[in-house]
Amino acid sequence: MPMKFPVSACLLACMLFTAGCMTMQTPTTLPMESGSSQAHQYGEEVLAYLMQVVLGKAGDPDKRVKWNSRGVNQDLDMERISGIMSDPGANKTTLMVNDPNILGLSKVLYHYAPEMSQFTGSYGTSLYPATELVALRLFLLKRLHAKRKISIQSLLDHRLLLKDPQHLPTRAELTAMNLNLKETRLLQAAFNAKPWLFNCLTNPFLVEAFSRAGVLENDPLTARLISRAHYRDTPCTPMGTRTGRKSVVIAFLPSMTKEFIPGTSGFNPTDSYSAAVENLKTEILAAYRHIAMQALDQQPPPAAAQSGRDFEKQLDHSLTERVAFRTLNTRPLVIYPENAAKVIQTTCPGADFVVIILGRNVYQAMHIEPAKDIYPAVNRIYLDITDVKYSQVSSEVAEIGRFLYEKIQSRMSTAEPTERAS
Repeated sequence: MPMKFPVSACLLACMLFTAGCMTMQTPTTLPMESGSSQAHQYGEEVLAYLMQVVLGKAGDPDKRVKWNSRGVNQDLDMERISGIMSDPGANKTTLMVNDPNILGLSKVLYHYAPEMSQFTGSYGTSLYPATELVALRLFLLKRLHAKRKISIQSLLDHRLLLKDPQHLPTRAELTAMNLNLKETRLLQAAFNAKPWLFNCLTNPFLVEAFSRAGVLENDPLTARLISRAHYRDTPCTPMGTRTGRKSVVIAFLPSMTKEFIPGTSGFNPTDSYSAAVENLKTEILAAYRHIAMQALDQQPPPAAAQSGRDFEKQLDHSLTERVAFRTLNTRPLVIYPENAAKVIQTTCPGADFVVIILGRNVYQAMHIEPAKDIYPAVNRIYLDITDVKYSQVSSEVAEIGRFLYEKIQSRMSTAEPTERAS
């Protein structure tokens, strides 16, 4: 079934992925090699969205209250948390929510950053997050409920202490970091076991997510890091067609999908993803042609007489001159309703309509309100890559074709006479 909405119908705690609460079959694509800097960096961007979900700040509204409270009364004891996570018979729902909505998103995360899974490199048998990530979510959740914000700057200033579990903090150090002893010992254990976690403190996307969740102090460093949470260096490019000044531009943007592989410079899309996008482009043009022919049939006889080969030629000329497609093949993005307008403006500002292509079932981790998040409320729509690959998006394609037809007709009606004639 196509991914439809009523249009047709911690610091990294994100990891409490309920996804982990279920045993999964071996994935269709193997996870990236642990340690790949490009893949891991993208994993942190995906994590930034997941963090908002597992803290109850995004995703399914019916699950937000549970995510915002589950585990808040648990003790910040890394040994105890580890015991629960490693014991097959332990009740892990005391720490996390059984939320199947984030299974697809968890698969994307562990694909690019298998080190964030409890069993690095073997997430096909378990989607549980790394124990340290579970502990960090609890840390953030408690801070959130206590309304005790964290200063990134103060944590960085005490990096040597936080990276060394043998260092027993003094009262003065605890005061400077605004942490208690249990919090500090938990962070020391987490950063010692997963050194890359400390580096995540300065990831712009994660800092932006923590700030949205309400757990960070609004200091100069935080503001500076958030200002870097963008994709301005990742512009979309033409899909083998020229983009004229009057062209109606349809853009395809990949988001939270496993369809990209790290290369020597950036990522490369899989052949199946590229083929799916090309086929989607063809289907949209076919939908436009179908609507245009229907409109001609409804015209009075003199106009209808233009049908046949003459009209076909005119239609082909119109598509060549007035329609352009753009795509982004250098890397996947992280786009969701709350940041979609910002990302589109920085990556493809000239697009008249944007198709956001998500990984399989990733849309289930989002809360998309048809009245404000998708077409016709806004000129964008979300599609599941599996549905695109198997051409199960006919109703969405028809809607895009209708948008394209109406947009072209509108521009032609306001064009200069000589331009309209062409």
